[in-house]
Amino acid sequence: MSDLRVKIKRQVEMLAIALNEPGKYSITDLQFIFDCNEITIKRDLSELRSKGVNIHSVPKKGLIVEGKASDEIIRSLLAQYIIISQLEGTQNKATEALVNIRRQESLVIFAIIQRCIDHSKKAQIKYKSAGNPSVSSKVIEPLLLFERENCWRLIANENSKRKQFVVEKIISAKETEQTFIPPDKGKLKNALDISFGAWIDDKSIPVTILFSRDWLYSGKLPHLMKGQENKELSDGSIMVSFKVSYLEDLARWIVARGGEVIALEPKELRKRVKEFAEGVLKRH
Repeated sequence: MSDLRVKIKRQVEMLAIALNEPGKYSITDLQFIFDCNEITIKRDLSELRSKGVNIHSVPKKGLIVEGKASDEIIRSLLAQYIIISQLEGTQNKATEALVNIRRQESLVIFAIIQRCIDHSKKAQIKYKSAGNPSVSSKVIEPLLLFERENCWRLIANENSKRKQFVVEKIISAKETEQTFIPPDKGKLKNALDISFGAWIDDKSIPVTILFSRDWLYSGKLPHLMKGQENKELSDGSIMVSFKVSYLEDLARWIVARGGEVIALEPKELRKRVKEFAEGVLKRH
């Protein structure tokens, strides 16, 4: 990573730490955390101030941020951090939505979680699940931040089970001193590559679906997944084969196509398409 990229990453994480636990850290602490000298830390703080962040190291009070940074500043810093961290997905709409909802907390949570990923540290988070009014406290092993369906998401282990969390529903995050052994990043990204929709699994399930002539006449070509194989049939329809890690999202997508896309294989996919379709009919 270039010196400029390292500097920007350090500055964003420094700001996140100051916002997350005001007054806890001194310049000496930051030297230890980021493995750099006092001059570098002071220069970083000065550059953050020049960007519109009122951050200072106050004697006997530690590192503090006075006032709130504007959404524009937070959005800009977070966008730079995401690019530098080389995260999965196009980040514009997802980042815009996250900052609109969580304001400067979006930068705090994002940077703290990414630090935990980078250093294989467990994180203590407070999380508000969909449909649940209460906030639950969890200790997780953060593995990968990625964007899907215009929303930032986190893959993490909780109690030895791999789960997915929506970043905007993380109320707070704190890096712990507990470490963990991370999985192979290549395998994790491969699992993400074969996920259809938001959810991922360790499985790799071959599937085949059929696109009708009516679908193809509309000009919508069936480019769905990396490495898919297309086979044109004599009636003008196209059979498409690829692998997914999770069947539910694909089944729901097929049902939403209103009969223009048909599930062929495996049998479990056809079963789930039928169940979802029957559920839609009952509701309407």
